[in-house]
Amino acid sequence: MTRRPHLDALPDEAPAICSDAFAVEFARDVPADEVVAWLRTFATRAAADARARGGFVGHIKLYAEAEPAFACWVASTGGAASVLVRHAAGALRGCRVAVTAIVFRTTVDVLRAEIGRLFHESAPRPGA
Repeated sequence: MTRRPHLDALPDEAPAICSDAFAVEFARDVPADEVVAWLRTFATRAAADARARGGFVGHIKLYAEAEPAFACWVASTGGAASVLVRHAAGALRGCRVAVTAIVFRTTVDVLRAEIGRLFHESAPRPGA
C-alpha cells in the first residue's frame, strides 16, 4: 500500500455538515460587485474562523441569486475563496444565499451558530 503523507492530517471523525439559506434585504441599493466582494469575504472569514477554533475545513460553499440578473457561486476550502460569477449587473436591494459548510473537529450546532453569526455580522450595511 502506498503511503500518502498529505492524508495523515485528515481527521478520523465524521464532519459537521451545515446547510442553511438566508434572505437578506439591503437598506440601500448595493452594486452587484460589492455583493460579490461581501460573499467572498464571508466565505473566507467563515473558513478562517473554523480553523481558528481548531476545525479542519472540508469546504464552505455559497450560492447567491437575485432577480433579475444576479447569480454567483463562492467556494472556500480553507484559503481565499474562489468566485464564479454567472451574471451580475446593476444594483441589488437584496438576495438569497444558500450556504453549505463541511467542517471536521466541530459540531453541527457550533458550525450553524458561527455561520449565522458571521453572515449577519458581515452583511452590507446602509451607508457603508
